[in-house]
Amino acid sequence: MPIPKGTSQKIQDVRPSMLMEVLRKLWTGLVVQQVTNSLQKHGILSTNQHGYLPKRGTDPANLQLLNTLKTA
Repeated sequence: MPIPKGTSQKIQDVRPSMLMEVLRKLWTGLVVQQVTNSLQKHGILSTNQHGYLPKRGTDPANLQLLNTLKTA
């Protein structure tokens, strides 16, 4: 199904919808997962690393920062 570019209704201003974005996200996700697994397996990342790791959000790091600032 063609998607118009902007508000134009001319045939030369439409583009076909594609699943390329979905495929790119899938491919990128697979590569990132392999890299993350390798980094964790070899213990390369610091235990203080909170972002971009599975089951490891930035909430604990934010709390640590707030507690450190409050103590200081």
